[in-house]
Amino acid sequence: MKTLSIICIALLATATLFSQTPPGLSLIRQEDLKKDLYALADGHFKGRSAGTVDELKSAAWLAEQYKTIGLKPAGDDGTYFQYFSLWRNVMAATSTIQINNTPLTLWKDVSVSQMANVSLNAPVVYLGDAATIDTSTADVKGKVVAMVANKKDIVLDVSLLSWRYSRYMHNKYALPLLRKGAAAIIFIADDIAEKSWADANEILNVVLTILMVART
Repeated sequence: MKTLSIICIALLATATLFSQTPPGLSLIRQEDLKKDLYALADGHFKGRSAGTVDELKSAAWLAEQYKTIGLKPAGDDGTYFQYFSLWRNVMAATSTIQINNTPLTLWKDVSVSQMANVSLNAPVVYLGDAATIDTSTADVKGKVVAMVANKKDIVLDVSLLSWRYSRYMHNKYALPLLRKGAAAIIFIADDIAEKSWADANEILNVVLTILMVART
């Protein structure tokens, strides 16, 4: 009977605990959350890419919000921030790309969507439509693989599709070939990539194993 009484008391205490409104919950309002989310995701911060001035600006904005609501700083040197080193690859103005000795104009004929600090000189093998490639038999070790991007089975109803699309191509088609030793991947732009070319370049230009080449 004592065991039953203890269980009943425990259940009653648990039920009472969950029936109580946590302190401060009423101060969290949907309109405030939406306002802050929209402010942080606004184009003013240009995506808040790591290691850029835009990331610093967004961090300063966030710190100001913390200060406004009375949160005490717990970061480095009495601030709201923690500082760390970050390695960042960027495209130099002197960077050049050629395919079969044909110069390509950066951000017009070709877009670099994934960067690596390498000097690359390797044969190019064209495998056709990305969706038809058999990665289990393709001999790609040490080669640059060229293929036509394909939106098959890609979820397109997402925000920032122009920014995400090259990454979708990378994860779905490029990774299996890179794991087999491909030196680099060239995607020939499909209809989706062509429509988002200007927008994607604006984002990628601020951040070399993957290229997106315009159709001619």
